[in-house]
Amino acid sequence: MVQRWSLPRWPEIVVWSLLTGLAFAWSASDYLPDFGGDAAVYWLTANHWSPYGAPSPMAAEIAATSKYPLLYPALLAMFGGALACASRTMSPQDS
Repeated sequence: MVQRWSLPRWPEIVVWSLLTGLAFAWSASDYLPDFGGDAAVYWLTANHWSPYGAPSPMAAEIAATSKYPLLYPALLAMFGGALACASRTMSPQDS
């Protein structure tokens, strides 16, 4: 026997659909969010060490004073992750 959807299940589907849409919209934004975390520090440190981009005085200062481990930004810099993130986070007005 095929089980049919009951009416009380629809609100749950609608709520999860809205939450999924909001999560996608938040993650597909064109800026680097920072809610007190270390994402911007890692990205700027990787941007400083990356051989693919132009040097930045701000990235150099952040890299010099960073208190976080160096392996993750080094891997980002080596494999071009800093450049990929920069192309996604820089708006046309910033360049």
